[in-house]
This record gives sequence, structure tokens and C-alpha cells, in this order.
Amino acid sequence: MQTNARRFFEEWNGIKANPILETQRRVRFITLCTIILFLAIFVISFLTSIGGQHSPGSAMPLPHYWAFMVVNAAITLAATSAQERYWKRIEQQRFEIVQGDRTLLVAEQSMLNVASMQLPLTIKWRYTKESLLLTMGLILLMALFFAGASSLYGPGPWFFISNALLSFLANFFLCAGVFFLAIILPGILGLGNQWVKVTESGITVRYGGKTGTVMWEEARLLTMYDMYRAQKSGAAITYELSSATDIVRWTWVRRKSYFVGLQPTVPLDEHNRQMQELLALVEAKTGLALYYLRH
Repeated sequence: MQTNARRFFEEWNGIKANPILETQRRVRFITLCTIILFLAIFVISFLTSIGGQHSPGSAMPLPHYWAFMVVNAAITLAATSAQERYWKRIEQQRFEIVQGDRTLLVAEQSMLNVASMQLPLTIKWRYTKESLLLTMGLILLMALFFAGASSLYGPGPWFFISNALLSFLANFFLCAGVFFLAIILPGILGLGNQWVKVTESGITVRYGGKTGTVMWEEARLLTMYDMYRAQKSGAAITYELSSATDIVRWTWVRRKSYFVGLQPTVPLDEHNRQMQELLALVEAKTGLALYYLRH
């Protein structure tokens, strides 16, 4: 049903519906189901421990372990819901613009001369060291909690280790290693780095781990909005170019911020010049006006 509604939106309005919203809905649903499951296990574990059938050396974790899992899943649900509300507001304003609303139109459009700009043009961003270190700290903290909670109800069967301290260390390093491979390593290798490549025929962007392309003649909507987690500070602006089949986004980093997590590969003054030229080039190639989606 949602797929048909999204297809109708795209065909009727000529722009692609935001796929991030569908992803956020799925994550929210899975997280909610996880919370319900952990709550049920917590209740069973709690009742079992009250009945005297639960001992610290048993294979079943104590109630505090599942309580921690419930709290952790609830925090994830809250964060996911906040992001979903952010993207819903943007999607609603995109819909209003293609329906003819001009109240969000940026009054001053770029007046730069783009005739002298050489194509192809490539602009790159990378993760900041601070964001990688902050993420690493959170990973170690999470691994510590998981290892501690797992070890509190006994050494457990992992690696067939009977010593509690060795079991804790094994659990800690295993959790930390899994999180590191899933989150930190892609950032170190640059797999999630952002880049923009502009040619005479269109623009290709690597953003959020995905690559998209919009041809100039197919572009239908050009917007900008404050980047998520930087709505109040204005440290970064997200630009978006939409067609009926794809959406490309790129980030203008206006100043350093721990919440942005990205930095240009050139000095900030040079980056600001690149962003002004890129915006002017997109406007000239597409003939579209720029809209500012406010929160």
C-alpha cells in the first residue's frame, strides 16, 4: 500500500519520494518489536528470579540485563522517531512546493558567472577525527555495558571460559570488535565519505553511503535545509536536487561542529567558495529556483 502511494506521489508530482522515510519507518517498527520482546523476557526473568528458580550461575541472564536491553532499545526508538519527524517535515514541504507553494522560495538567487567554471568538477568531504574518536568512545562504553551485564550472571558458555574475569574480557573485546568492524572501520577506510562530481550532463553524489545521479534536464526541485543535529547551530546546510527517479544531497559545512561529523578536504574558505560555485552551477544548469525548507 505504501509502495503504491509513493509511486503515485512520484508520478503525480514529478519528484522522487524520500526513501529515508521508509527506512526510518522500518527501523522504528523493528525497534518497537524488539522492545516488546525484551520486555516479555524481562518479565519472565524477573518472575523466575522471585520464585527462587534463578541463580547467578544459571544460563539465563538476570532481570537487570534485560532491563538494560529495554532501555537501550528505547533510546534507539526515541532517536529514530526524532529523525523520522525531521524528514517528515522536509517531505511535507517538498510536497507543498511542487503543488505551487512559493513561500519558501529563497529571495536572493546566486549571481555568479558559471561560464568560466571547468567541468568535470569534483568536491570531497571526509569524517572528522573528533567524530571517529567520539564514536569509538561510545562503542567502548557500549561494549563495557554488554560485557558487564553478560558477566554478572556468571562466566557463561562463551569460549568455554570458566573464569569470570577472563569471560568479561572475552565478552568485552568481542562486542568492541563487532562494533568496530560495523561502524568505525568503514569511516577509517572512507567508505562513507561524501563526494560530488559535476559534469556537463548532470551531477553524481556519494551521500550517506549511497550514490545517486540526477541529469540536468530531469531535475525538478532544488532545496536546502539545516542538516539534522545542526538545526539550531546552522553549522551545516544540506542541499538537495530531486528528479522523478533519484535524489542527490550534499553538505555545505559552514563551521566546525562535533554534531556534523564531516569536514571538507580543503580549507574552509576554499570550501565556501566551492559551495557557492556549485550552487550557482546547479541553478544555471537546471534553471530551478532554490527553496529553503525551514523547521
